[in-house]
Amino acid sequence: MLNFFHTYSKETFALVGVVLAFVLNRIFRLRSKLIYSVRHSSNYVVDQPLLDDQGAIVQQQQLVRTASIVAQNTGLQAAKNVEFTFNWKPPIYNVYPGRAFSTFNTEMNRWVLKLDSLAPSEQFAIEILSINQDLPVISAMRCDDASGKLITMMPQRVFPTWFNVLIVVELLAGIAFTFYLVATLIEWLAR
Repeated sequence: MLNFFHTYSKETFALVGVVLAFVLNRIFRLRSKLIYSVRHSSNYVVDQPLLDDQGAIVQQQQLVRTASIVAQNTGLQAAKNVEFTFNWKPPIYNVYPGRAFSTFNTEMNRWVLKLDSLAPSEQFAIEILSINQDLPVISAMRCDDASGKLITMMPQRVFPTWFNVLIVVELLAGIAFTFYLVATLIEWLAR
């Protein structure tokens, strides 16, 4: 077996190079890639009575619900015709950053907020709010060539830049040492 690899080492490395180039091309090809998450969702009990038209108290307290949906294009190409689909129209909503968008209802009475495009690495947030009623759930996110993927999001500690650089240097040293060990092992086996 070792004799085979020693005899055909150039051809083997050429084949591995072609396969590796194909795999890397598939991974890093130019395309849009959408992710979205519910950044936060909160309920607030407000000690403000709800009054009817005659001024009579209907409820002693009111319930305010909020949620923040954040989306990003993590791909290498702009996402065209990005759509956020909700179960119904939120009573109050805000978008950030402020930019042009359109809204419409589908045949199944779902509410859609549509952006013309989302550039690579660009983020977009939709803040929704309701008073004494439920919030709609985002049911889908999509663009012309990709579907959005729902991800879990949580707060994360931010480390100093020097620490991040140190970690990258250690990782690169580990990768170089691994390649050195593999090359040494192949050389030892070829003897």
